[in-house]
Amino acid sequence: MTAIVGGLAAALLWGLSAVAAQRSARAIGSQAALAWVYVVGLAATLPVAVAAGGVAVDAAGAGWTILGAGASVASLLCMYGAVRRGPLSIVMPVIATDGAGTAVLSIAGGERPGALTLLGLAVLTVGLYGVLRPPSGAAVGRYPRVALIMAVAAAALASVGLLASARAGDAIGVAAYVSVARSVGILALGLPLALRGSWTWPWPVWPLIVFSGVADSAGFAAFIVGAGDSVAVSAVLSSQYAAVAGLVGILALGERLTRLQAAAAVTILLGVAVVAATAR
Repeated sequence: MTAIVGGLAAALLWGLSAVAAQRSARAIGSQAALAWVYVVGLAATLPVAVAAGGVAVDAAGAGWTILGAGASVASLLCMYGAVRRGPLSIVMPVIATDGAGTAVLSIAGGERPGALTLLGLAVLTVGLYGVLRPPSGAAVGRYPRVALIMAVAAAALASVGLLASARAGDAIGVAAYVSVARSVGILALGLPLALRGSWTWPWPVWPLIVFSGVADSAGFAAFIVGAGDSVAVSAVLSSQYAAVAGLVGILALGERLTRLQAAAAVTILLGVAVVAATAR
């Protein structure tokens, strides 16, 4: 049950964080917005990590931490590059396969979910694609092939990053890992902007930045806690953040769900019910 609660909490938090981050990115730029999100996340998690006390880090723990933090930041950079070059309706369904990819890696590493649980995870994935599918006849436009390549890279890196994050959280603690990952993000994104003198101060969108930073870090913590019970279940459930963001975006625009999207949302709920009833 921990994997289900953790995965669903991560999906909700990441989905809402993504919606807020999209608005702030439009105001100050995606790289600057993401860097500030990491700053807020570090400010939120570092006190918790310090209060938790010292961390004993062995070689394996350090390796998982470096791999998880690096892969997660690289995945986000690829994702922003993909959505900048291609339509969301094409690149987001590709990127959203990260949860399924993490589940495959976890199963290859020895995790053995039951057959009905695997069926529920498959139903969840199908429902996710239905929600993200654009209405029939919607124009998606032409896009460079590099957008699709970057989307695939984002999904692959995120899959590795999620698996490594789960392992690192077990090794050094959830708060400590999230703090390290946010620090890596600040160095990778904020430092270059600061050196160029182009790290925009986010006064117009501070509330959105703060919300995104706290929600994103809390989502990672929820995923890692859930992954302690089952990486596969927590990963696939957390990947529903794309459906959450998509549905919130549709409702915020005052649009109605298409019949396919409504059916897909019901399918997701059915998949969650199957997983909840069968996961051990």
